[in-house]
Amino acid sequence: ENNSIEFIPFLETLYISKQKNETLIKSSTQDISTTFPFLWIWAQCQNHSNFFKISPSLILNSLYIKYITPTKDQHYTCHLRNNETLVLAPKEFRELKLTF
Repeated sequence: ENNSIEFIPFLETLYISKQKNETLIKSSTQDISTTFPFLWIWAQCQNHSNFFKISPSLILNSLYIKYITPTKDQHYTCHLRNNETLVLAPKEFRELKLTF
């Protein structure tokens, strides 16, 4: 558990997700788990135009999205530049589309 104050590496951040009692900040160089509230971190992201909150628990950095493909079950696969993938629900995909 990480209760120390860390600087969020915004330029390297791929996405931020709300977990049960933590927030996961996934960057290209490290994973940071913190107990800082997700909404507090979202407030910090709003200073950066490339971050989009597409659900109550997921913030994406558009700079790290390579492409998005539909799946057979009405969901979408978001392919990131680090070769990781995220499955997006239809509502999350619609929210992301509205931001572009």
